[in-house]
Amino acid sequence: MLYPASRRSPGGNTQFFIDSVGEATLVLEIRGSLSNTIYARAVDGRAAASTFQMQLSNRATNRAEVRRLGRRWGQLLREGLEKLLTDGLQQ
Repeated sequence: MLYPASRRSPGGNTQFFIDSVGEATLVLEIRGSLSNTIYARAVDGRAAASTFQMQLSNRATNRAEVRRLGRRWGQLLREGLEKLLTDGLQQ
């Protein structure tokens, strides 16, 4: 949701506050290189900003929120692959 601020920035532009940068969905598939068979699929949808507070919206803050979301997905992927490899080696 976009909320116009009641004040103007020094350059005379209206400032906007948002409660969410937006949402994104990551779809990851592991396929066989020859058969194109899907062996695993992971889908994760998240809001880019989930602080439950209003924040000033600009290019820098929006980019930071998207990068934070990307880092979180990278962390989840690494943890999942580590678990898959560890569990696979124990069987």
